[in-house]
Amino acid sequence: MFKSLQLKGNYTLLLVSLFFSINVYSQIVNIPDPVLKNALTTRNVVDTTNNNIGDSNADLNGDGEIQISEALQVRMIDLGIVSNTINSLQGIEAFQNMETFYASYNQISSFPIMNSTSLTELRLSSNNLTSIDLSMLPNLSYLDLEYNNLSSLNILSQTSLTELYLSSNSLTNLDLTNNISLTNLKLDSNPITTLDLSTNTLLSELFLMNTQLTSLDLSAQNSMFEVWIDNTPLNSLTGLSNLTISSNLVISSTNLTSIQMNNVDASSALVDIFYNNQLTSIDIVDTKVLYFNLSSNNSLNTLNQNNLTVKIST
Repeated sequence: MFKSLQLKGNYTLLLVSLFFSINVYSQIVNIPDPVLKNALTTRNVVDTTNNNIGDSNADLNGDGEIQISEALQVRMIDLGIVSNTINSLQGIEAFQNMETFYASYNQISSFPIMNSTSLTELRLSSNNLTSIDLSMLPNLSYLDLEYNNLSSLNILSQTSLTELYLSSNSLTNLDLTNNISLTNLKLDSNPITTLDLSTNTLLSELFLMNTQLTSLDLSAQNSMFEVWIDNTPLNSLTGLSNLTISSNLVISSTNLTSIQMNNVDASSALVDIFYNNQLTSIDIVDTKVLYFNLSSNNSLNTLNQNNLTVKIST
């Protein structure tokens, strides 16, 4: 008798659990923005063939709504075809298995807190973001937040981040200490005053145009693809010596008075050092450069070189 009651109790518990599970997965995702909801239910914004091209919508049963079960099947969303019309992303947090999300060129002012270990690529450039909480997205490797209104950003949890694009924001500082996998960094047009790259040893591409940096140390980087520093009040630049540059090194419109770039291997790169009106000396001993532009450095009077292989344009 007791065993029969126990079996009956277990069976009831199983039915309750099953009912609860079915009920949760059939719940409708609340998507208050009509443009976003229309895109997700009627437009080809979802990639089902893993080629990063939208070929379907997320409304798999065609009822005009998005159930949680449908949201969990989505791996990629590209909202580029509805640009400049979405104001809210509320409801996107239900797509917890999504790996890639594009929503650039819209009017988005906030990003819902999203708990996902699947999301690796997030593109939200050209929106109205003033802040964003990424703490529950630990596996991001690609982050594009260019052309927003961000004054601060915490990416200490994103230890797998390799590409970070933050141009044209209002950032005054940025902690990259934990982003040891970072290879690409764009910080153009930010009032940033300090930047510590000592842990970013894999950094390959660096863009620092129109910033407020006064010093920069590249000692932790051994080999880089390109470095662009322009219209920045830099008065101290260290770590260039012994660096390998494979594409471009641009240092323009700074407050530097001297540049040390001894034993630099830029044999396949273009080096442009120009419009640095306070620059008086450059050390380029044992340096190899494919093309060297030293034009419009009005105060330059000393070029210390030995074993220099270079084509110079002045």
